[in-house]
Amino acid sequence: MTTLWSHIDAIYLICNPHHEKDRYESALRRMSSHGFPVDKIKIAGPTWGTSLSSTVCFQVYDPYLPRAMPSLVFKNRALTRAEISLILNFYSAIKDAHEAGYKSIMILESDIIFHHQFTPRLESVFEQLADKTWDYISLSDGVGTHLGDYTQNARLYGQWLSAPQTVIPAPKFFTFRCADSMIISRRFIEHLYHHLIPFRDCLDWELNFQLYSMKGAGFWTEPHIVEQGSCKGINPSQL
Repeated sequence: MTTLWSHIDAIYLICNPHHEKDRYESALRRMSSHGFPVDKIKIAGPTWGTSLSSTVCFQVYDPYLPRAMPSLVFKNRALTRAEISLILNFYSAIKDAHEAGYKSIMILESDIIFHHQFTPRLESVFEQLADKTWDYISLSDGVGTHLGDYTQNARLYGQWLSAPQTVIPAPKFFTFRCADSMIISRRFIEHLYHHLIPFRDCLDWELNFQLYSMKGAGFWTEPHIVEQGSCKGINPSQL
């Protein structure tokens, strides 16, 4: 019998336990309450924004990186050290997964809040994707982005609590509605390992470009099964 967590080789929590002690402890408690296997949890937080020098920042970040498409957001011209640090921490998870040869991983930011039925709903997601090829599964709705029947009902909190779980194909380019919670495939891990650095945009927009450039297949959980505490005003933002 295939268990839920056999689908995921490792779970990376992007967090700095020293600088984000409360978030770190809270995230671990939330993960424990939903039965996350402790032996698969890894902490991906080797950098912190204020410790990054300008030299290090511009070794990895190029706001004028030439690409075949124009910049779609103004932000890429002036990323903060915190935003650069977030991408470097994300990349540390990618590098570790590449070196370990993992086939699929879950990546979570430190302010995640899980649906109270997170575990059975995630099981349903994998069941529905069993015969499909995927590179990215969005678990959260970010700022409240939805497709299908949920577009008109995104503000109805009851939808999040009670709607039947589905998983639907994501838009081809605007695939990342957030970067706080996701599951990614080996193919995407390898692509990011080779192409994420140097980067031009903040993390979610950079991932939009990277998945599109490799013609990857993305899916959204509808309703979402994770919420982003900072975005929803539950946790203060640290970016």
